[in-house]
Amino acid sequence: MLQIGAPPPEAFAACTVRDAAGTPHALADVWAHRPTLLRFIRHFGCIGCSEGIERLRPALPELDRLGVQVVLIGCGAPHFIAGFLQQQRLLYSPVRCFTDETLTAHRIAGLAHGAWGGWGPRGLYEQARAFVGGHVAGPIQGDPHQQAGAVLLDAAGVVRLVHRSRSLGDHPSARALLGAALAIVADAQPLAR
Repeated sequence: MLQIGAPPPEAFAACTVRDAAGTPHALADVWAHRPTLLRFIRHFGCIGCSEGIERLRPALPELDRLGVQVVLIGCGAPHFIAGFLQQQRLLYSPVRCFTDETLTAHRIAGLAHGAWGGWGPRGLYEQARAFVGGHVAGPIQGDPHQQAGAVLLDAAGVVRLVHRSRSLGDHPSARALLGAALAIVADAQPLAR
């Protein structure tokens, strides 16, 4: 399980994720040498994830200026990544995207898994909210029972923020993500004398 203020377990760092071409990458290599926001999504056709990306989008330029790379991790087949990035208008952004089809990284991060997060009363309300907000559900492209989350690591690989979504519309706030990213930058700066 991930703990704030500590490096992630070796099993998490060793997890394999795949890029759109299907090339495997150790998760630790993905976040090596710079602060990284790992933004786990449910599946590549999820209406709630579309809403979550829209809420994150305004923070992307500031995260980039702060030197924080943003990495999206889904759980569908690698060939779904390109369509997801196009649908979310992220093709020419600095965002990187991978998939964890085995859900190993999702499990080690302690992310919720179960139908209730998408089909319980809260999940149904959040689906309706996303639909009214202009989002549409695509075909299921991954495990629909997997819930999302976010993990922010500093350049040394220490966990600085963890958000575990309880349902498909329980998104980490952009404000909290930016605040944690600013704290990483501030901690890295030597004190002025």
